[in-house]
Amino acid sequence: MSRGPIILVCALGLVSAPVAVTQERNPSARVSAEQLVRDTATALSKLHSYELKVVFDQSIDDGKYRQIFHSYVDTSFEQSGARRRIRIVSKKRVGGETIVSNGDGYWVYHDDDRRYERRTGNLPPELYASPTPGFSGSLSAANLPTSMQSAEVLQQETLSVGGRPERCDVVLVHLKPHVAPSGVTVRDNNLTLWVSHRYRVPMKVSATFLHQDPDGKLQAADMAIVVEKFNPNVQLPPSTWTFIPPTGSRPESDTSPSISK
Repeated sequence: MSRGPIILVCALGLVSAPVAVTQERNPSARVSAEQLVRDTATALSKLHSYELKVVFDQSIDDGKYRQIFHSYVDTSFEQSGARRRIRIVSKKRVGGETIVSNGDGYWVYHDDDRRYERRTGNLPPELYASPTPGFSGSLSAANLPTSMQSAEVLQQETLSVGGRPERCDVVLVHLKPHVAPSGVTVRDNNLTLWVSHRYRVPMKVSATFLHQDPDGKLQAADMAIVVEKFNPNVQLPPSTWTFIPPTGSRPESDTSPSISK
């Protein structure tokens, strides 16, 4: 049975952010804050290859209880000319998904039902275009003109990314009203980026989303996307682009009853 379009939906949660080992005010104005944000939209696509591990953190407060969620996404990417290969492994509280493309079709594996499927054609372009998984809608190069109102550099910080110091500009992005999906608002229409000096890749993104639950109560979701590992222009082994079905998994076309042990 063929499933619908791939959507990476991550349960987000609150974990420790990279340690800020130094902090400075009055950062140098090399380029405008708006240009820094534009640079992030295309930074990853300019690399020959990379490994990227991202932690999604979300803390939801309904005024009575606070729920905390975590999820993780590991991405490996390589491009040569028009050929692009990618491997994405997402893990969340319940289930997860693996996508593997060698540039000629792709595999999709779902942890929840242990089913896999090979599909022809190309992956959705947003999987390649996202500056940081989870914020592709508002920060993609295509949507920035209609989503960003202005931006300002607040300060500079050095984050620890994979044990390596990464100097960043902390940029406050002012979004235009109604950028968020229907029924959701971004608090103060602001989100914050920690933009790497060397690579222009966001090393951290944070924002607070507000929405009403089915009972009409306002809920606030504090979300942070934190880069735990970033290795640009690395040599990736050919096995990265090979999908081997996990033991006990079955193809989507297999309609026989599952066997419970």
